[in-house]
Amino acid sequence: MKRFIEFFVDNTLIMNLITIALLVAGAMFILTARKEAFPKVDFDMVTVQTIYPGATASDVEKLLTNPIEDKIREVDGIEEIYSWSIEANSTILIKLDPNLKNKDKTITDIRSAVDNAEDIPADADDPIVTELSMKQHPVVVYSVVNKNGIKNDADEFELRKYAKALQDRIKDMPGVSGVPERGYRDREMLVEVNLSKLNDYHISLNDVINALSGKNVDFPGGIAKTGSEEILIRTIGQVETAQEISRIIIRSNDIGVPVKISDVANVKDSFEEEREIAKTMGEKSINLTVRIKENYDIIKLVTSVRKEVRSFEKNIPENFKIVETDDLSQYVVRRLDVLKGNAAFGFALVIATLLFAFGWRIALVAAMGIPLSFAGTFFWMETANVSINLMSMFGLIMVLGMLVDDAIVVSENIYRLIEEKVPLKQAVVQGTSEVIVPVAGTILTTIVAFAPLMFMSGIIGKFV
Repeated sequence: MKRFIEFFVDNTLIMNLITIALLVAGAMFILTARKEAFPKVDFDMVTVQTIYPGATASDVEKLLTNPIEDKIREVDGIEEIYSWSIEANSTILIKLDPNLKNKDKTITDIRSAVDNAEDIPADADDPIVTELSMKQHPVVVYSVVNKNGIKNDADEFELRKYAKALQDRIKDMPGVSGVPERGYRDREMLVEVNLSKLNDYHISLNDVINALSGKNVDFPGGIAKTGSEEILIRTIGQVETAQEISRIIIRSNDIGVPVKISDVANVKDSFEEEREIAKTMGEKSINLTVRIKENYDIIKLVTSVRKEVRSFEKNIPENFKIVETDDLSQYVVRRLDVLKGNAAFGFALVIATLLFAFGWRIALVAAMGIPLSFAGTFFWMETANVSINLMSMFGLIMVLGMLVDDAIVVSENIYRLIEEKVPLKQAVVQGTSEVIVPVAGTILTTIVAFAPLMFMSGIIGKFV
């Protein structure tokens, strides 16, 4: 170790070049580094969710959960399967083998197995297979609120209009992987049939259903060739308004007088049944959750989205307000501020202490250990593809105090030898050599204390 120290003392040019190179490389990384809330972690879990409107819990288990589970069990690479069957909803959680070499193949096999599940009711929704991971996670939520409240369907239609417009604008921004909504009810036409009028016209409920389903169609009919031309045939009968539904003919009598939907039913342009209620500031709202793409800077994304939202808010009526909630980037900014503050305070503390005791030269050289160590760490983070996130910043903040302590110990011992009239180079080599073992010991004890974290298993182990 003494010869190693002597080499750098005798070759100051090399040491200065290395110092400058590390500082430049570290500065380049910190300026371009990807900042995110959490490191990218795969949970090795897959969920399969299926909606079956109107079904009881026992029907869901019998008709959805059990058939899908039976198919999933045939897939290799699965460790455990959990399932929940509740009213109108089947959820299956699949825990994958953590030692899988080709996880993507197993997930693909699970999707194929779910698609091949037998005896699934035709009126149930298609199963949704989702891999749980941190690749695309929510970073901020924007709530569109009508400050006057939602008193009728017209108010909700207006709220939906502005929420949909904002959602479309955010979706088109770089770095946004998706903007799922909550509290957004799909439009639904309600046909309220009058039973007494059905009896008067001698019409059954099935006649009404068949008339509605037969009119609301849109499918291709092939290609007709006429000489040198080809004509695409398509049947289009989509109805979009309550008035169009009211005019649908159920049947006509012998003299051609039609019986329309409006003769036996009342048609309303409304919304599907409310399954969840989203509220912000005590008022009903539509919440838009912004999800970030993998390897995109969370602070940069939230800043750009916030700017876009404020621009959009200026062009909507005054009774509408957009509220920002659940901003995950603020935790990253806050911890970055702590890191910067602690680094600046530690740097100033070292300089002040050593200036008081030894003079400005030794104080400056000792204090340089802080930015130099961090620059080297940032350079390694760039090569190892480690982002600046809540976990990595925790480690950086924790080690700051160690750097300050060690710098003072080494500098004080070198200065003691200088006071004893030992030549400068010899004082540096001898002073550093004398304390290098105890200094290394203090660092190694900290490493040993935290080393077991590297061997943790499960989801927490992946984060650590």
